This record gives sequence, structure tokens and C-alpha cells, in this order.
Amino acid sequence: MKIDLLGGAYKETMLGFSYQLGILPRDDKLFVNEAQVNVSDIQGGKGVIHGLSAVLDITKNRCDIQQFMTFPGSCQDCFYPQLNPCPVGATPMTLARKKCMFSRVYQGERLLSIGCKTICKNTTIVRRCCGGFYGEHCEPCPGPKGQPCYGNGMCQDRTNGTGVCQCNKGFNGTACETCQEGKYGIHCDQDCRCKNGRCNDGIHGDGTCECDAYWRGVTCDDSMCWSCFYF
Repeated sequence: MKIDLLGGAYKETMLGFSYQLGILPRDDKLFVNEAQVNVSDIQGGKGVIHGLSAVLDITKNRCDIQQFMTFPGSCQDCFYPQLNPCPVGATPMTLARKKCMFSRVYQGERLLSIGCKTICKNTTIVRRCCGGFYGEHCEPCPGPKGQPCYGNGMCQDRTNGTGVCQCNKGFNGTACETCQEGKYGIHCDQDCRCKNGRCNDGIHGDGTCECDAYWRGVTCDDSMCWSCFYF
């Protein structure tokens, strides 16, 4: 793809940095979040137009927080303060008369005077993913939207997470979408009891047995070999 859309890129939306669009290749197709790109790179008068297969639902994936730190700035003349008494990156909050001393030169003499201190504020943005999103770009955890790991496990989410689902007991799969082998039922808490056959296991299974050849019974434990070898 070709001109404007690059797979693996992330773009901010008009809603801000917390609402990102992920442009991701999948099965030789290109998706923007969960919507497939079906028309792309149409040159318009004011930009490039791309068409999607569905209405795009923008989900907040970043939950950044702001941390503030206040500290006193330099002591200076109350009536003729500097343009910015705070260090680079900090902003002044208030100007109050403090018991601070500063020196200045007046008619060739260095004098000590009582001055004013500015309270400075430094703001730091801590990048964090919302719950259900992980990694540097806050990608969604496996599972349906709003239901990480299908609700059957815990996703290793947040900025330092890997996106791996730790499934609850009995569940299995990348998104904990199925049961472990030999388990069945919506809670994957029922044990298959087939002795000589295949169990209808899984979340939608009912535990019934499909018996191997020459076996029968509810749990495939009744041999029919006597009817095969004795005439």
C-alpha cells in the first residue's frame, strides 16, 4: 500500500493522542483497527482518501496521566522580574514576596535586596495504556472488543505488558476462547469420561463420546470384540 497508508504505523486522531488508529496488515490485507481498507490512496483536493469496510469505532487505548512538581524559582527583583524565572520546561505559577535575598549592582556597588520568588511548575506526561491494551502502542489484548481474553483469563496489559492471556483453570487458547483438551461446558469445568473414543469437548461441547471401532457405551468402555472374533 502504496502511497499514504503504511502497515504497522499508528496515527493520532482529532480526539487526541489517547485515541489512536493502528494500521495493521493481516492475511495480505490492510486494516485500520478492526475495519478493512477496501479503497485507498484516492487523491483529493485537500488530502488522500481511504475507504473502509465498516464504520470505524474509535476506542480510547491510552490513559496517560500528568504528574506535577512544584518548586521555587530564582530570587529576583519584585518590580523588574526576569521574563522567565523558571528553568526551561517549567512554567511560573505565582509570584509572592519571600524572605529571599538577591544581589544587584547599583551605581557601581553590589547591593543585597529582599526579592520575590516565583513558584514554578513542571509537568510530566506518564504514558500508560488503558486496561485491555498493552505495549508501546497500546494494542488491544486478544479477544472481542471490551472483553479481553473473552473474560476467561487475565491479559498482561498496560504499557509494560506483553498482551498474553493467562487463562483461568480449564480454559485454553490465545484468547482463552476454548477449553483445555478433555474439558467441556461454558465454564470448561466438566471432565470428559470417554475411555475408548473421542469426546465432544470444548465450550460448546456436551461431553458425549464418539466411540472407536468395536467399543460402545456412554463412556465407550463396553467392548464388542466378542462379536467380531467368535462365530
